[in-house]
Amino acid sequence: MMYYNPDTKEERAHAEVCAMYHTSFSADADQIRGTWYRVYESDPPAPENGHNVEPGAIRLIDGHYMRVWEQVPLTPEERQHEMYAAAMSVVNASVVAAHIQTASFRPEEFTTLAQAGLFTDWAAGQTYAKGYRLAHEGIVYEVMQEVTALEDQPPDAAGMLAVYRPLSVDPETGDEPDGSREHPFAFLYGMDVTKDSYYSYEGTLWLAKADMPACVWVPGTAGLWQWEAASAA
Repeated sequence: MMYYNPDTKEERAHAEVCAMYHTSFSADADQIRGTWYRVYESDPPAPENGHNVEPGAIRLIDGHYMRVWEQVPLTPEERQHEMYAAAMSVVNASVVAAHIQTASFRPEEFTTLAQAGLFTDWAAGQTYAKGYRLAHEGIVYEVMQEVTALEDQPPDAAGMLAVYRPLSVDPETGDEPDGSREHPFAFLYGMDVTKDSYYSYEGTLWLAKADMPACVWVPGTAGLWQWEAASAA
């Protein structure tokens, strides 16, 4: 808490004023000995373009001594730093956007990226190019052929696997699925299945015995050796 002497224009902390008089005063007293007045602070305003906001002089406003805020022009060095930071923000966002569209990720990593909002959400009426990655209901999909999205044909609709291929795992299956027995992936029709990973499907745990890209064979398909029901631990 700061106190101000309007006669001498001095500012002192509460503890310093108490020490001057060798006694203690209430820490939130409006005035001390009729000489020192509490300084009221207000929230700083948003800086104007090309300015910093800095604490200024103390003025008597509506019966209270208030610290006013001043808009101070940036120095050339500060202005250059501000512009550099803004430019790097644009560059970094562009780099991230390009990286997530082309880099390889594990299914659980795609899920994390989707939950962080890094992929554009699917929207009816938009045209998507082949290879574009987008998100729908928390799942990442890759566009397999150029398409103009229709409202009644979202990525998870029946018969849309030839257009949208799921890359991530279901985000509703628990914390950080990694394909282990303890944290299996939820099987999604058309997803990339990885050999020796575990998947849950309709309440049953399954072990993938082979890599199955864009898998359309659901676990438990009759005569399919690539899926093996996992025995209880």
